[in-house]
Amino acid sequence: ALAGNQGVEVIPLPELVEIGYGDWEGRTASDILTKERKLYEEWWQHPATVAPPGGETLNQVDARCKKAWERIKGEIKGDTAVVAHGGTLAHFIVHLLEGQPDAAEIVVGNASITTIEYDPVTGQCSLEGLNDCSHLL
Repeated sequence: ALAGNQGVEVIPLPELVEIGYGDWEGRTASDILTKERKLYEEWWQHPATVAPPGGETLNQVDARCKKAWERIKGEIKGDTAVVAHGGTLAHFIVHLLEGQPDAAEIVVGNASITTIEYDPVTGQCSLEGLNDCSHLL
């Protein structure tokens, strides 16, 4: 939908799929707590290193996002749009802003636009706008 009549190529990247919750996909928190309370509580406390059964840790999501960025920045030819689920986009943006104060707490709103400027000479990214929803009004 974003590419529309712009005549641009859409390149799906498997590295930017939503966070994998494995066997917990489609289940409610109360159901998981009833059947797998200990693991759920471990995951909730340490999501970077604990994964749902058949799912992935947040460290794994971060690694995917890093791999996606390496591919994307090698193919950038002007303005580039990256479209994904909010959780994955938040991890992707944090990776781009690594070490910058803006990266501390990124949340990506539904259908929002976040603008990042990439300088290929320095390799630095800067946050120009976060969660712009003016197009939804």
